[in-house]
Amino acid sequence: MISFNTAIPVFGKISEYGNSSSSGIRVKQFDKSDCGIACLQSLHRFHGKEVSIMELRTIAGTDQSGTSVFNLIKTARVLGYNAKGLRLNANHLDVLKVPYIARIIPSQGPHFVVVYKVSRWMVKVMDPAIGKLYWIPKYRIRRFWSEVVISLDPVEEQESAKEEIRKNVSLMALLYF
Repeated sequence: MISFNTAIPVFGKISEYGNSSSSGIRVKQFDKSDCGIACLQSLHRFHGKEVSIMELRTIAGTDQSGTSVFNLIKTARVLGYNAKGLRLNANHLDVLKVPYIARIIPSQGPHFVVVYKVSRWMVKVMDPAIGKLYWIPKYRIRRFWSEVVISLDPVEEQESAKEEIRKNVSLMALLYF
């Protein structure tokens, strides 16, 4: 949880990134304990869906100390995602499909952000403490990296892919038999 008395970004001075198409995924947490569910809301919007913070609080069991990684995973599954908690070394941020939720530990205490893009030297994150999407150098994120991430894949995309495979297999069976 990030101290809510300040609007200073967790990673220091930033260069905000975004345009009107990215405005929906920029989510500002309402309360100091809402960072995890604000990240889930951002990812849900990224996939073209909407859910309120109040609904997320209820599903996740968010209290004054925040939301656990376990409860974020459980909530993501309720929302229709194949969600997994993983350990990811800060030197390998680009090996996991983006976007994903990352748990960081700045001096203010544990906090969640969404990693939307990883380039050779930079990482684009959505920080719910300030409700902004911005690029930060990898060396800065490494200082706070806890190695705990949550990967989320929409189940319906997986089901669509499976259905497409079934259709192709059926078509091949008709053509060749």
